[in-house]
Amino acid sequence: MRLRCVGVEVVHQGDWLILDWEDGGQLRMPLHSCTDLDIQPIEENQHTQIVLAFTPLAENGTRGAGRINVRLEATPEHTVDAHEFLQFLRVRTTAEDQAAALPRPGQPQSPEADWISFPPAGETRELHEQVLQRIGDHRPL
Repeated sequence: MRLRCVGVEVVHQGDWLILDWEDGGQLRMPLHSCTDLDIQPIEENQHTQIVLAFTPLAENGTRGAGRINVRLEATPEHTVDAHEFLQFLRVRTTAEDQAAALPRPGQPQSPEADWISFPPAGETRELHEQVLQRIGDHRPL
């Protein structure tokens, strides 16, 4: 998916967000490092301001202290495209965050969690398998 802005093209490609400036500059960031998305109208010229914030991961896998903010401008004819593009990115980044935060069924949420986990009953396992087969996502419980 692509979005044309003033002087730059933003491209979503797989797990990457690539910003290609007309002057030859390029910023290539993993989609999961995009921590904030904002879009606002610019009243003076009817353009739309887009702000993308990236917080890259440190070597140990935690969010680093650094942050990269990119401000872009879309012309009035690309305003709808800009809103659609950001909505697409929000869905992608939210889905990745939610999937990463979900524990596996029957597994404690963290090693420090103070709770007891029991294996599911046979009927529960069968129901789980039937539901997953219906939606086309067959994973054992």
